[in-house]
Amino acid sequence: MGFDIKQASNTMNLVYVPTKKEKEENIKTCHICLKSKDLTYEHVPPKKAYNQYNKLWDRLQLKKNISSRTFQARGGFRVHTLCKSCNNEICSLYAKEYISMVKQLVEKPQIFDKEGEAKIFSIEINRLFVAKEIATMILATEPLSFARHNYDLRKFVLDKTYKSKPGFKVLSFLVPNSIYAGTISKTHGRVDTYAPGFKLTGGEISWFPFGIVYASEIGEGYNLSEFLDISNWFFGNNVESRNSIMVKLYTRLTGIESLQSLVHSQRNRPQIDDY
Repeated sequence: MGFDIKQASNTMNLVYVPTKKEKEENIKTCHICLKSKDLTYEHVPPKKAYNQYNKLWDRLQLKKNISSRTFQARGGFRVHTLCKSCNNEICSLYAKEYISMVKQLVEKPQIFDKEGEAKIFSIEINRLFVAKEIATMILATEPLSFARHNYDLRKFVLDKTYKSKPGFKVLSFLVPNSIYAGTISKTHGRVDTYAPGFKLTGGEISWFPFGIVYASEIGEGYNLSEFLDISNWFFGNNVESRNSIMVKLYTRLTGIESLQSLVHSQRNRPQIDDY
């Protein structure tokens, strides 16, 4: 399951590379409240969501040539983009609910659909808080310019009762417990002139056992039928209540694949596209 990565590699990829000044601001300004404060480290996904282990990652390098650099994320992958107040006083509540969800996906009995391809789970969650943790992770991994241009998404995180339809689709999937799994790819564009069906404006955050693609535009080539659209968790009726729901999820190593895999046609470990 998944999609034709070889064909997707024929897309033309468009990324925004921040200036030196923007990179300096990126590590001095909270991506949630936009205040200049001392920043804390935030695990993405949350540490207790199976992201507490030492792992080797490949990081995309955009200099004279496109290359990858291997680094070790000690104690799990994390970013340095949230202030202590936002991280501990606001977002910790959302992280707790996200952790509960992914643990249920791992620990609860798995039922296959009639085709034997997707897995069906009964999970008890507050969907709104899970959505707010997803929004937190997106803001934490994206550059500061993304946060500045997405006021409503920041408000969605800052106010625990606020509902809002995001400016992109949020598509989810199961991630296998594999040495190759793990993709963090910031918002970028893919032009499908030479790979029809693989247009994209969006990004991905995925790690065992759960992944999401957030995209304002995504082509049919990514096998959209194997995603569960959870965009309505951000604004739907009764999403703020903690109740039992059924979810049907397909297993995919990645949702859209990292840029470095598309360029190098291989994946040896988790990957982050960090421009």
